[in-house]
Amino acid sequence: MSAPLVSVCLPVFNGEKFLPLAIQSVLNQTFPDFELIVVDDGSSDRTREIVAEFAGRDQRIRLHVNESNLGLFANYNRCMEHSTGKYIKPFAQDDLWSNSIIARMVKELDARPGVSLVACARNYVDGEGRIFDTKRHHDQDCEIDGKKAAFEMISRIDNVIGEPCAVMFRREQAGKGFEDRLPQMGDLDCWARLLQLGNLFYITDALCTFRVHQGGQTTRLIAGLDYLAEIVTVKELHRELLESGGLSQEQIASDTLAKAVEVTEYATSVLGINYLESDFAGVKRRPREIGLLLVDALKRLAIVEREQSNARSEASFLESENSRLRRELNDLLNSPSWKVTAGLRHVKKLTSSLFESR
Repeated sequence: MSAPLVSVCLPVFNGEKFLPLAIQSVLNQTFPDFELIVVDDGSSDRTREIVAEFAGRDQRIRLHVNESNLGLFANYNRCMEHSTGKYIKPFAQDDLWSNSIIARMVKELDARPGVSLVACARNYVDGEGRIFDTKRHHDQDCEIDGKKAAFEMISRIDNVIGEPCAVMFRREQAGKGFEDRLPQMGDLDCWARLLQLGNLFYITDALCTFRVHQGGQTTRLIAGLDYLAEIVTVKELHRELLESGGLSQEQIASDTLAKAVEVTEYATSVLGINYLESDFAGVKRRPREIGLLLVDALKRLAIVEREQSNARSEASFLESENSRLRRELNDLLNSPSWKVTAGLRHVKKLTSSLFESR
């Protein structure tokens, strides 16, 4: 039997609530030449039973079970290890696809050998399936320079490509896959590496639906400072890309700290995180990265303090000069010579007025 053209990679873990809908959206595809690789990461609910039921009705589904829990991005890598298709189409247990997403993305990869990553706009829904936002980053379908797109994403730490459910790429270009040290930004890192191998093709139709859970992993990672540590790691992993784009080490460090501040402000003002109650678990898990951020923050604080000290000294000097000039002016106005010459100054003023009137 020949290998399918597309490998759909679906890592699962305790996903029984939405998994049937997710799998059915794969089976509803108009493009039939795919395999659905499902790897269970140690679920304790009915996840495996649900997958087995679908597999009993469709031979394109293959279920594998990990001996121990690997985590999301390591499990995506395990899915790819089991895959045989030319193209990799990641998916997620909570998400949904339009029935044409595989066909549309295969069409672009087949037609564009210089493209290494295809992505599409995506809808965002809540736990009840209600759409509350649509992310669309271009007005029309377009091919974009890969290295430029990668630089923009990494320099700003902004995943404009989207979640794994929104992309497709070539298996031969997958390299090491997802960086499992990055539980939040593993996809951003992967897209950036793929885009240094070829261009991005963007489809403006929202062909996938991403489900957002309140109090999810992102909030936990921000509260524990893991998210800040990942910013440091991503910048380090892609330092060569950033420097090739013209950024100095000083600018990279400055941008990294600025992004950390932005995330912290978002955490307190939008997410309502109270850091006084945080256990700062990320400091224990990622001490080096948090330490680098702290040292850089202290360096910049010292620079600001030095600049403020200089400004205070300058202000003090100007105030002293101002006081001296006021004293000298007061002495002059009260001096005998100034009083004696008052009449002469008055005559001069009248004379000047007379000549001006003529």
